[in-house]
Amino acid sequence: NLFILSVSFSPPQRPALGLSLTQRPFAPLLSLLLSSVMKSLWSLTVLVALLSSCALAHICLLYPEQRGGADISEPGSPSCFIPSAPCGKKPAEAPKVTLYAGTTFNVLLQQNLNHYNPGWPGFIDVAWAVGTNQTEDNQFTVVAQIPDYWPHLQASQTNFSIPISVPNFSCPHCTLRVRYHPNKPEEPIFHNCADVEIVYSNAPQQGGKIIAAARNGPRNQAYTTQGLVSIDQSTGSLLPLPSSPSLLVRSSSPSLSSSSSSPASSLTQGLTGSYGGRMYYVGGTDKESLSNRAPSTLFGLDPTTGTVVSAVSIQAPPSLRQWTSLTATPTLASAFIVTGIFPVNGDYVFQPFFLFLNGSTSPAAPASLVQDTFVNVFWADFSPCANQFYLLSGDENSLETLDVMLFVFDLGQNKTTQVMVDNSKYTVTTLQVVGCQLYSVSPGLLNQTAQWSVVTISPSGAVAPVFSLGAPGFYTHYYGGGVYGQIPSSSSPAFYHIFQRANDNSFQLGLISLSSSSFYPTDLNLQLNSFVSLSAVTYIQ
Repeated sequence: NLFILSVSFSPPQRPALGLSLTQRPFAPLLSLLLSSVMKSLWSLTVLVALLSSCALAHICLLYPEQRGGADISEPGSPSCFIPSAPCGKKPAEAPKVTLYAGTTFNVLLQQNLNHYNPGWPGFIDVAWAVGTNQTEDNQFTVVAQIPDYWPHLQASQTNFSIPISVPNFSCPHCTLRVRYHPNKPEEPIFHNCADVEIVYSNAPQQGGKIIAAARNGPRNQAYTTQGLVSIDQSTGSLLPLPSSPSLLVRSSSPSLSSSSSSPASSLTQGLTGSYGGRMYYVGGTDKESLSNRAPSTLFGLDPTTGTVVSAVSIQAPPSLRQWTSLTATPTLASAFIVTGIFPVNGDYVFQPFFLFLNGSTSPAAPASLVQDTFVNVFWADFSPCANQFYLLSGDENSLETLDVMLFVFDLGQNKTTQVMVDNSKYTVTTLQVVGCQLYSVSPGLLNQTAQWSVVTISPSGAVAPVFSLGAPGFYTHYYGGGVYGQIPSSSSPAFYHIFQRANDNSFQLGLISLSSSSFYPTDLNLQLNSFVSLSAVTYIQ
């Protein structure tokens, strides 16, 4: 945008030297000419200054919010044009965000104007320093750096979410600095700073491991390989398992099955669990996955190395269409319950089966009533207390209300019931059995600002709030954050869930303590702009 500034200028009066202007020949004309030149020079000076401000690069720190606030309503914002090091001479403010020592934190910034230098690109970095009285850039410690990005459009206003490792010490008042170095000799380096505090986390240690399938790229990318990683529960870092097998993301293009003969096994969401300190999943060949055939193998993996330590064929019952929801049964000798989906005249029924470590199966309870629309299986869990298996399935025709049905398979009484879950105030897609109670987490309703809460679900389908998680609007309505597997509840009842931050779509691993009604989030290091996607996240006892 070009702004023309009209300025009235009166030249300063000077002592007369000899004849005054009015006493000289052509004085009126000379006076008018000089006044006009001075006005033009002044207007030109102002215009050049404005154009220079618009032309030079800009950077704004959005989260934590920079000193003085950030206005990114348009490119070339003055609040992003801070060329003086290290913080633009802005006074320090009270810390606005609390960081946890030794963990990951995703810093959100905007490159408000881009000045990429082809052949010799610059960079953006993130740094920190103790206290607030820094006067030079070299008083900061750089913790992350990314190369400059070339959007070609200078006014692209590109956001970056950059994971950093928070220093592992407490700091009542530290300074976080972002810097854009365009590597152009005619341009300065641009800065902005925010005030933060660093404290030690008081999150209880749960032990065990969290394993997930990780892949690079968007979540909807078809037919891509992935490997297993371990998620550090304290820091949010991802640690690749050195002997992880090659796993396939399920594709939406079954025609690929005719050309692909890879022996890799497919890891399908909902078919992972833990037993005896190992991770298990129901998988098969890529052709089975891509042609929508039921996976045929139960794999066991070492959660430390990712090594496949067992692979047995599953004895599938006749007319099985698909397996879903592998669930551990720690009090039963069967190891797992897995749900079979069976076609009935164009509709479906669900029936749980015991799945033994040798691959044999046997019915665990009678099949459900025939379903025609409640066929989107969301989650399942087993209650040793009630000896019941719960299955949560959504209505594929409820496009905006997220209608769900709770199937209760009573293993002791050998009967099956089903009930609609009350979604008038809370929508749910996961289940967590803790003790004898059925828990879930909910963002509220789809058409409202997300306010996540822990809720309970009764066998009658009633949903009741327990306590809130985060501030309203801090997280999105992301429903895919469930973590499979139960944390032993003998000492501190708790479970994990992954949430998506609204400001930059980064992700946090949240430990939800039911004994203290507390919430302990840790940012996940999924690389720049959360480039890494996670699926089949499983807690291993």
